[in-house]
Amino acid sequence: FPGPHRSGEGDGQEDWRRSYIWRPRGPQWTRRCTGNTGQGNGGGQVSERSRIRAARHAAEKKGVSSAIQRTTRQSPYKMRLVIDQIRGKDVNEALGLLRFSKKHAAKQIEKVLNSAVANAEFKSREGNESIDVDTLYIRHAIVNEGPALRRFMPAAQGRATPIRKRTSHVEIVLDAREEKLRALRSARSAERSTARASSSSGSKR
Repeated sequence: FPGPHRSGEGDGQEDWRRSYIWRPRGPQWTRRCTGNTGQGNGGGQVSERSRIRAARHAAEKKGVSSAIQRTTRQSPYKMRLVIDQIRGKDVNEALGLLRFSKKHAAKQIEKVLNSAVANAEFKSREGNESIDVDTLYIRHAIVNEGPALRRFMPAAQGRATPIRKRTSHVEIVLDAREEKLRALRSARSAERSTARASSSSGSKR
């Protein structure tokens, strides 16, 4: 559509009116406005949730099994005080530590750890493989901040004081120790060899 019009004659004024004629915008301007640069929505930027999900899948591929609990009704600060104590420990040792801990966060983390052990056993049964719980250890254990619940408390002079009830996401990935696996396999092979030797000696008698 033509732009504003000024009265007058002359080549200069005609050029001024011609410069205000509407022209369609090019694809480069459209991409700049919409943020679409050919790399997907949002200009190729990866969201925080997608990055965390990709890291969890990569850790689960490297490990044996994993378990996650979302929106645990406790702050991440209190949960991290407990989960830092069991990171890298064996499963039996971590379960004993959590069972006799006096912190409320230990109960929630113990549930997640038991779920991860159950997932490892189910995964081994589904794949027709053998697994020993004594060889498992906590390879990856983190606590992320979840959505905060907003509450209000009555205050003086008709005011309301905001309260934020924080939540947490607990994630645990288990893996098997190679040293324990080798020791267990060697012990089993030794037991089999002794059993065969005893059976052969009994048959000769």
